[in-house]
Amino acid sequence: MLRMAVLQNGRGRRQAPAQRRFPRTSGAGRKWVSRAGEGCEAAGMGMLALQQGREAGGALRPGWFWYTTDRRRRRGHRGRASQVKRSRSPKISRSRTAVGFGVLTFAGLAEITQRELEPYHPSEVAVFRLRNYDLIVGKVSEASAGRLAGLRTVEDVFYMMGVPVAVAVRRDLGKLDRIVSRAEVLNGVRLKNAFCGPRRRKSPTFNCFVKQDRDRDVRRKQIAERVAARVGSCLPRWRRADPSEIELWGFYVKGSVHVGLRVSDEGMKYRGKAPQQRRGALRPTIAAALALLADPKPGSLVVDPMCGTGTILEEVFHREKAARYAGGDAAQEAVELAGERLAAYGIPIRRWEAKELPFGDAQIDCIVCNLPFGRRYSTGSQNPALYRALLSNWRRKLKAGGRMVLLTADSAALEGGLLGLGLKWRSECKVKVLGVWATIYVVEKGPARRGRAGTGRGRG
Repeated sequence: MLRMAVLQNGRGRRQAPAQRRFPRTSGAGRKWVSRAGEGCEAAGMGMLALQQGREAGGALRPGWFWYTTDRRRRRGHRGRASQVKRSRSPKISRSRTAVGFGVLTFAGLAEITQRELEPYHPSEVAVFRLRNYDLIVGKVSEASAGRLAGLRTVEDVFYMMGVPVAVAVRRDLGKLDRIVSRAEVLNGVRLKNAFCGPRRRKSPTFNCFVKQDRDRDVRRKQIAERVAARVGSCLPRWRRADPSEIELWGFYVKGSVHVGLRVSDEGMKYRGKAPQQRRGALRPTIAAALALLADPKPGSLVVDPMCGTGTILEEVFHREKAARYAGGDAAQEAVELAGERLAAYGIPIRRWEAKELPFGDAQIDCIVCNLPFGRRYSTGSQNPALYRALLSNWRRKLKAGGRMVLLTADSAALEGGLLGLGLKWRSECKVKVLGVWATIYVVEKGPARRGRAGTGRGRG
């Protein structure tokens, strides 16, 4: 059927529609014609540009109208004009659409990650504890969603679909069909393309995984199979494979299932580099948490006395490029690895003994360090003496008002050394490092800042 929309002329009266047979054109679309019925383009713009102009508040020339050239709509109605309807300008919505997001961090880092999320102004934020991980879900604006790739304390970012559903028994799995839809999956793919760049393939591959807080009657495999079947029915050209290009994750916590599409890749958690193969190397996301607490200022001197592969110094450098940095280690292998990693940033790495730092007294503004702990690098009997020697030297090198950000699983040895030197500290959080619960301490030289002073119990 002929569809026509006539704009009013300058005098506010309706224009008469042009009586004309449809042109014999192939394909579907809309064609702009003048009052005389001659095909043309208004003001040198095509239909798409005209529509965009109208949506932006622009106006068309009076007396111009459009009709469809879709053969399916004009079959059997050639040469006959339908009732003319007035064209109305669409209302422009000025509200920003909220996008559901989820971020996965190592267990214990949720509080620090929430601080990093503050500039994104998230809403409806909730934190869930999983095995070895913390899940933070919430909503951000569309503009902020694309910038979540800049987070450095998170392992992965997800586009969260719909509202979580309660799953208590197997028959409740059918509820997942409400939130896993074609539209939601494709919205997640668009956000993934914004993160990692578009990849056009005729038959994308996908897979499903599930994490949970504890075992329940409904198994993780059953949830994954249900989600995979739903995706296969919505997108029949997609093929399930492992590894896959697209990953859907279910998070089964507190009896409800949250479903998200992973929009980040391995480059986010490893900073686009190959994972460090040195034994005991710290993950960049945990190092980023230490850097956030260090909070270096422009021109300040930041030192890592036991730099290892240089991960901590790299993360602190990305937080404040105008500061000064130095690092060292007693192992030659570590010095070489850190030197290669930090050469592009101009950070000097030297071989030294951490108990005798080559700096004058009161010269260092901040010390950030992953202290040796565990059976691989020390023993419980060695740590008390080692920590006391380190802290004694570092306190002298630190300026008044300076701070130390330290990570260790041997809290008794560290707190004993701090008490013996009369230093004030606060324990920020406990984080799982290589399967062991370790504590992040912030030590102040001088008056302690407001916070949890003393030992401060964390998660265990």
